[in-house]
Amino acid sequence: MNQRLTVLAWVLFAAFVVMLGGAIYVGFNPPDGEEINLIDALWASSFVGFPLAGALVVSRLPMRPLGWILCLAPLFVMIGLALGESAGRPSAGGGGLGPWLEWGGSIFFVVGISLILFVPLLLPDGTLPSRRWRWVARALAICVSIWVLSAALRPGRMEIGNGHPNPLGVEPLLGLFELAEAFLGPVSLGAVGLGALSLIMRFRRSSGREREQLKWLALGAIVAVGCFVLIAFLEAVFGDLSDLMVTLIIIAAILALPASIATAVMRHRLYDVDVIINRTLVYLGLTGILALTYLGIVVMLQRILAPVTAESDLAVAGSTLAVAALFRPLRSRVQSFIDRRFYRRKYDAATTLDDFSHRLRDEIDLNSLGAELVGVVSRTMQPSHVSVWLRAAGRQ
Repeated sequence: MNQRLTVLAWVLFAAFVVMLGGAIYVGFNPPDGEEINLIDALWASSFVGFPLAGALVVSRLPMRPLGWILCLAPLFVMIGLALGESAGRPSAGGGGLGPWLEWGGSIFFVVGISLILFVPLLLPDGTLPSRRWRWVARALAICVSIWVLSAALRPGRMEIGNGHPNPLGVEPLLGLFELAEAFLGPVSLGAVGLGALSLIMRFRRSSGREREQLKWLALGAIVAVGCFVLIAFLEAVFGDLSDLMVTLIIIAAILALPASIATAVMRHRLYDVDVIINRTLVYLGLTGILALTYLGIVVMLQRILAPVTAESDLAVAGSTLAVAALFRPLRSRVQSFIDRRFYRRKYDAATTLDDFSHRLRDEIDLNSLGAELVGVVSRTMQPSHVSVWLRAAGRQ
């Protein structure tokens, strides 16, 4: 049974890849007079990480909904967009199929987007944090049902495709749907907030393997947020960025999330997360400091050297050399700060061992040396018991 479910998950992933390939092919073969849209193709390709992560999760946890949500949500979104795109073609519009294709596309699109809201509640093991969180899942399921019902029966133009009128719209229910939709937005945001709260509560109560899994999820969130901060920083410094650059950075943010989920659930290199988080914090901080230093030196040198160099690039060259010289010492300082602030136990252990190695050179009394060794091991390793035996000198 489990093997069949795993095969089904990989079939869903293959279906997504096939539809993605078709969307990219259509994007690179537009009608006459239209340009190739590389940005849309990149956007579509970035979401392939979610069904891939879903198939991997199903292979580990086939009976839990997390993997299936990751498989089905992007597939439904892709189907919805494909139906909406098909509705705009002359053959569909001429045959009266356009409104119905848009109606089906709207249903698939809404279901796919709404399924994603359940993911934070189910991380990292595919189950709710506790039974008390069932009411959150049930309330979210009710909201999703209302959202789907509104997409199916709300009168007016549909948002997928060319905006045909809803063929199944019920005019007497328009006011009711408008009232319900007014609450759907805040409730959806509340569900996302509760999902984040559930992860925080899990982390505070977790230990061992589950804590390492949650650290991987935190790493994915850090990378995603860092990408958006990077975009804001680059736009503040250099002005408007090209659409391609912004798209590539956001794609990195999108791919970080399924990668962290798959790593956490599959437990691949699970206990390396502390090293990776440490390096991420160090290099993010180092990049920010060096960027600010570079800009500051460029501005300063341009003002100082402007009467002499005029439009020369001497200020830029000098700033580059200064930043290159600062890299190694600044990296050591940032690493030391990160260890002191976030990895205190590791920092204290390293400091204790370093001090012991210096005192070891001058210590000649075995009793004092043994007592000092016991103290160092107790402070760094924190064992429940420690003893030192010294073997007496035997015959040659």
